[in-house]
Amino acid sequence: MAELSSTTTIVDRAVTNSIFNLNIPEGRIDAAIENPDALKIAYDVGVLEITSIALGVVGVGLTALSIVLAIAAFCGFWLVRNAAMKAAQLEARKWLDQEGERLIQQKVRQEGLSSEAEKPDIEMSPEDIEGVLEKAEEIDEDMKS
Repeated sequence: MAELSSTTTIVDRAVTNSIFNLNIPEGRIDAAIENPDALKIAYDVGVLEITSIALGVVGVGLTALSIVLAIAAFCGFWLVRNAAMKAAQLEARKWLDQEGERLIQQKVRQEGLSSEAEKPDIEMSPEDIEGVLEKAEEIDEDMKS
């Protein structure tokens, strides 16, 4: 029995010096040694409460992380979308500057105005081009809002 009481004393000291200051009911260690029941011991020591608190904290942390990731994904989508729209707009302007006049003349010829006398004056000044581009940007901004 001396061995049993020294074990109890060691366990009692370990429990008394623990972080959580858990109090095991008197005689519970002896009863656990005689008839070990892990769930009952865990309940008496307070491990189940500690585990449930830890799981709750982990759950709250994961929820916060998922909210942050959702916000980051939403913001990232809009950043990529706006960058793609600006890049497409620049490429379209560059392409129109290179190919626009030729395509307009080709379309006019296809419609039957192929002779030089019948060809309408469709040349635009740089100011007219800027005016059209500004109007297009206004329409684009109105569509976005």
